[in-house]
Amino acid sequence: MEQYINVETGQYPIYRRRIELNHPDIIFPKAKPINHPDYALVNPVNKPAGDVVTEGAPERVDGEYQQTWQVRPFTAEESAAQVAALVQSRLSLAKTECSRRIVAVIDLAAQANLTAAAAAQVFSPEQVAVYQQGVQWIAQTRAAQRPLAEDLTAEISDDQHWPAPPPAVVALAAQF
Repeated sequence: MEQYINVETGQYPIYRRRIELNHPDIIFPKAKPINHPDYALVNPVNKPAGDVVTEGAPERVDGEYQQTWQVRPFTAEESAAQVAALVQSRLSLAKTECSRRIVAVIDLAAQANLTAAAAAQVFSPEQVAVYQQGVQWIAQTRAAQRPLAEDLTAEISDDQHWPAPPPAVVALAAQF
Protein backbone atom coordinates (compact mmCIF):
# COMPACT_ATOMS: atom_id res chain seq x y z
CA MET A 1 0.00 0.00 0.00
CA GLU A 2 1.47 3.34 -1.04
CA GLN A 3 2.49 5.67 1.74
CA TYR A 4 3.00 9.39 1.34
CA ILE A 5 4.51 12.17 3.36
CA ASN A 6 3.14 15.69 3.58
CA VAL A 7 6.21 17.65 2.50
CA GLU A 8 4.97 20.81 4.24
CA THR A 9 4.12 19.33 7.66
CA GLY A 10 6.18 16.12 7.68
CA GLN A 11 3.05 14.13 8.55
CA TYR A 12 3.64 10.47 7.78
CA PRO A 13 2.28 8.01 6.87
CA ILE A 14 -0.56 9.33 4.77
CA TYR A 15 -2.48 6.99 2.52
CA ARG A 16 -4.10 7.63 -0.85
CA ARG A 17 -7.64 7.64 0.56
CA ARG A 18 -6.77 10.38 3.09
CA ILE A 19 -5.31 12.56 0.32
CA GLU A 20 -8.38 12.00 -1.84
CA LEU A 21 -10.63 12.98 1.07
CA ASN A 22 -8.51 16.06 1.78
CA HIS A 23 -8.80 17.14 -1.89
CA PRO A 24 -12.30 16.16 -3.09
CA ASP A 25 -12.00 18.63 -5.98
CA ILE A 26 -9.12 16.68 -7.56
CA ILE A 27 -9.42 13.35 -9.36
CA PHE A 28 -6.26 11.32 -8.89
CA PRO A 29 -5.67 8.50 -11.41
CA LYS A 30 -5.78 5.15 -9.59
CA ALA A 31 -3.06 3.52 -11.68
CA LYS A 32 -0.43 6.14 -10.85
CA PRO A 33 1.08 7.52 -7.65
CA ILE A 34 -0.52 10.75 -6.48
CA ASN A 35 1.06 13.80 -8.03
CA HIS A 36 0.37 16.79 -5.78
CA PRO A 37 2.79 19.48 -4.58
CA ASP A 38 1.94 18.88 -0.89
CA TYR A 39 2.66 15.13 -0.95
CA ALA A 40 5.50 12.88 -1.92
CA LEU A 41 5.49 9.13 -2.37
CA VAL A 42 7.70 7.34 0.15
CA ASN A 43 9.60 4.46 -1.43
CA PRO A 44 9.53 1.36 0.75
CA VAL A 45 12.76 -0.12 2.11
CA ASN A 46 12.92 -3.71 3.38
CA LYS A 47 12.67 -3.94 7.14
CA PRO A 48 16.09 -4.94 8.51
CA ALA A 49 16.68 -7.67 11.05
CA GLY A 50 17.33 -6.73 14.64
CA ASP A 51 16.06 -7.00 18.19
CA VAL A 52 13.90 -3.87 18.14
CA VAL A 53 13.15 -2.40 14.72
CA THR A 54 10.98 0.70 14.42
CA GLU A 55 10.09 2.81 11.45
CA GLY A 56 11.68 6.24 11.41
CA ALA A 57 10.75 9.39 9.58
CA PRO A 58 11.25 9.21 5.82
CA GLU A 59 14.44 10.77 4.46
CA ARG A 60 14.96 12.49 1.17
CA VAL A 61 17.63 10.75 -0.91
CA ASP A 62 18.44 11.90 -4.43
CA GLY A 63 15.21 13.91 -4.59
CA GLU A 64 12.96 11.03 -3.47
CA TYR A 65 11.66 10.08 -0.04
CA GLN A 66 12.65 6.70 1.35
CA GLN A 67 11.34 4.78 4.29
CA THR A 68 13.85 4.52 7.16
CA TRP A 69 14.32 2.06 9.98
CA GLN A 70 15.92 2.34 13.38
CA VAL A 71 17.48 -0.78 14.87
CA ARG A 72 18.62 -1.23 18.44
CA PRO A 73 19.38 -4.14 20.72
CA PHE A 74 16.99 -5.19 23.48
CA THR A 75 17.48 -3.41 26.78
CA ALA A 76 18.28 -5.58 29.77
CA GLU A 77 14.64 -5.29 30.88
CA GLU A 78 13.33 -6.26 27.43
CA SER A 79 15.71 -9.24 27.27
CA ALA A 80 14.58 -10.37 30.72
CA ALA A 81 10.93 -10.05 29.66
CA GLN A 82 11.63 -12.08 26.49
CA VAL A 83 13.28 -14.85 28.50
CA ALA A 84 10.48 -14.82 31.09
CA ALA A 85 7.85 -15.12 28.36
CA LEU A 86 9.77 -17.97 26.74
CA VAL A 87 10.10 -19.79 30.06
CA GLN A 88 6.34 -19.40 30.67
CA SER A 89 5.61 -20.81 27.22
CA ARG A 90 8.00 -23.70 27.81
CA LEU A 91 6.48 -24.31 31.25
CA SER A 92 3.09 -24.75 29.62
CA LEU A 93 4.63 -27.26 27.19
CA ALA A 94 6.42 -29.04 30.06
CA LYS A 95 3.16 -29.34 32.03
CA THR A 96 1.44 -30.85 29.02
CA GLU A 97 4.31 -33.29 28.50
CA CYS A 98 4.31 -34.16 32.22
CA SER A 99 0.58 -34.93 32.15
CA ARG A 100 0.99 -36.96 28.99
CA ARG A 101 3.74 -39.06 30.57
CA ILE A 102 1.81 -39.69 33.79
CA VAL A 103 -1.41 -40.62 31.99
CA ALA A 104 0.52 -42.90 29.63
CA VAL A 105 1.53 -44.97 32.66
CA ILE A 106 -1.51 -44.48 34.92
CA ASP A 107 -4.58 -43.41 32.98
CA LEU A 108 -7.24 -41.29 34.68
CA ALA A 109 -9.49 -44.26 35.48
CA ALA A 110 -6.55 -46.15 37.01
CA GLN A 111 -5.60 -43.05 39.03
CA ALA A 112 -9.12 -42.82 40.46
CA ASN A 113 -9.28 -46.56 41.16
CA LEU A 114 -5.84 -46.64 42.80
CA THR A 115 -6.71 -43.65 44.98
CA ALA A 116 -9.97 -45.28 46.03
CA ALA A 117 -8.20 -48.57 46.81
CA ALA A 118 -5.59 -46.75 48.88
CA ALA A 119 -8.27 -44.82 50.77
CA ALA A 120 -10.23 -48.01 51.44
CA GLN A 121 -7.00 -49.68 52.63
CA VAL A 122 -7.51 -52.74 50.44
CA PHE A 123 -3.91 -52.91 49.27
CA SER A 124 -1.52 -55.56 50.52
CA PRO A 125 1.63 -54.24 52.24
CA GLU A 126 3.55 -54.82 48.98
CA GLN A 127 0.93 -52.92 46.98
CA VAL A 128 1.08 -50.04 49.48
CA ALA A 129 4.84 -49.81 48.93
CA VAL A 130 4.40 -49.81 45.13
CA TYR A 131 1.57 -47.28 45.38
CA GLN A 132 3.89 -44.99 47.37
CA GLN A 133 6.58 -45.45 44.70
CA GLY A 134 4.00 -44.32 42.15
CA VAL A 135 3.14 -41.23 44.19
CA GLN A 136 6.87 -40.45 44.46
CA TRP A 137 7.37 -40.97 40.72
CA ILE A 138 4.50 -38.59 39.95
CA ALA A 139 6.01 -35.99 42.32
CA GLN A 140 9.44 -36.37 40.67
CA THR A 141 7.88 -36.08 37.22
CA ARG A 142 6.07 -32.88 38.22
CA ALA A 143 9.23 -31.52 39.84
CA ALA A 144 11.07 -31.90 36.52
CA GLN A 145 8.78 -29.38 34.79
CA ARG A 146 10.21 -26.03 35.92
CA PRO A 147 13.94 -26.86 35.58
CA LEU A 148 13.22 -28.24 32.13
CA ALA A 149 11.28 -25.11 31.13
CA GLU A 150 14.11 -22.90 32.37
CA ASP A 151 16.76 -24.84 30.42
CA LEU A 152 16.21 -23.13 27.06
CA THR A 153 18.46 -25.63 25.28
CA ALA A 154 16.65 -28.77 26.47
CA GLU A 155 14.13 -30.60 24.30
CA ILE A 156 11.05 -30.91 26.50
CA SER A 157 9.88 -34.22 25.05
CA ASP A 158 13.28 -35.93 25.38
CA ASP A 159 13.08 -38.95 27.70
CA GLN A 160 16.42 -38.16 29.32
CA HIS A 161 14.84 -35.19 31.16
CA TRP A 162 12.06 -37.19 32.78
CA PRO A 163 12.20 -39.89 35.49
CA ALA A 164 11.33 -43.35 34.26
CA PRO A 165 8.36 -44.98 35.97
CA PRO A 166 9.29 -47.89 38.21
CA PRO A 167 8.28 -51.20 36.52
CA ALA A 168 6.31 -52.23 39.62
CA VAL A 169 4.22 -49.04 39.35
CA VAL A 170 3.48 -49.77 35.70
CA ALA A 171 2.40 -53.30 36.64
CA LEU A 172 0.18 -52.12 39.53
CA ALA A 173 -1.48 -49.46 37.37
CA ALA A 174 -2.24 -52.08 34.71
CA GLN A 175 -4.27 -54.01 37.31
CA PHE A 176 -6.60 -51.05 37.81
